[in-house]
This record gives sequence, C-alpha cells and structure tokens, in this order.
Amino acid sequence: VLCAAVLAWDGKLVLGHAPSNWAEDLSLVIVIASMTGIGALSLALNQGRHARHHQREAQTDALTGLLNRRALFDLHGKAPVSAFTAVVVFDLDGFKAINDQFGHAAGDEVLKVFAQVLSTDLRPNDSVARMGGEEFAMVLRRTLPETAEATAERVRA
Repeated sequence: VLCAAVLAWDGKLVLGHAPSNWAEDLSLVIVIASMTGIGALSLALNQGRHARHHQREAQTDALTGLLNRRALFDLHGKAPVSAFTAVVVFDLDGFKAINDQFGHAAGDEVLKVFAQVLSTDLRPNDSVARMGGEEFAMVLRRTLPETAEATAERVRA
C-alpha cells in the first residue's frame, strides 16, 4: 500500500516519504485515488516535479551540467560584491581548431572535461558557469586574492 505524508509548505504540496517501489503498485494507487478523490493531489505533485525539472533545465548548460550565464547572473548579479569576491574568466585558446580538426563531438568532450576540472574542489559558496561557446566563469566568494590566483593557476595547468 502506498502511504506518504503530504504537507503544504510555502504554498506547495510536498511528498514526505513513499516507498521506492511505489510504481509497482500503480494500479492499486489509481484505484485508491479514484475511490478517495486524491487524483488531483497526484496531478499536483506531478506538476510540481515537472516545474522543478523545467527550472533546472532553464538554469543549466545542457552539455556541461554547469550553471548557464543567466543562472550565474541571477545568483550573483544583485548581490553586493565584497573585497573578498573574485571572478575568474576562462576562454579556451585554440578551441575552434579542435572543432575544425577533430569535429564537434571531440570539441564537446573537451568542454565537458574542462567543466569537470572547474568543478573540482569547489567550496559551497563558489559558482561555476558556462557563459557560452568556450567561455567559462568562476565566482569565488569569501576568498583572498592569493587563493583566487592559485585556483586559476590550478585550472590553467
């Protein structure tokens, strides 16, 4: 039997817990839903899941999985910049030659690997985004200039 706590939080319905095999009992759930009138609840939960998925897609670069330019600006654009905030911008030199010589699939692989390198050892307050093409940005909050420089050199190496 599917049993889950449903809470209203900040105007949204939140599913507390459901067994991992709930899909196996889907026919039973449908019968229970139609008998008890909770079909609308199921629909609301599904719509919330789709909305979160679409929001994630709108903020994420599909190829690299990093934030996209808009998400980076939304995250940091209006925040006050302190003396301990560093923005490091990377542009991959010779990237067009890689695409021309080895094809776009190889170029895509280079972008994915570079995104992984940028994401390595990120602190919770740091952000990395693909700005477009072969341009990336890293926002390092609460960092010293020496630390930002060392981070940039680690990526460059």
